[in-house]
Amino acid sequence: MALSAVNHSHQIGHIPFAYFIFTGITFTPLWKCIWIQLLPNFGMNFSMIILLPIGIDRAMAILRPLKYRKMSKMLYIPIMILPAILYSIAMHILVFIYDGNNE
Repeated sequence: MALSAVNHSHQIGHIPFAYFIFTGITFTPLWKCIWIQLLPNFGMNFSMIILLPIGIDRAMAILRPLKYRKMSKMLYIPIMILPAILYSIAMHILVFIYDGNNE
């Protein structure tokens, strides 16, 4: 359920885009865009990477259901989510490093 919320958080990015279109704002500084799109970009990057672990999880549940039920979920779930979180954070760090601002 919580993963679904993160997965769909990138759709929040449509709201500022629509606001800028309907108000006639044709230019927004890059730094302002980065901050406006911070949460939607996190959700987009997270959902892009989490698809593979979810697919592996579903395959494990189908191929080995008894072994899957016995797995410790307290360790398994964070291990599956961690790569997506790290990737999303890394992308944001790269955006802040290479934002084109020479100051």
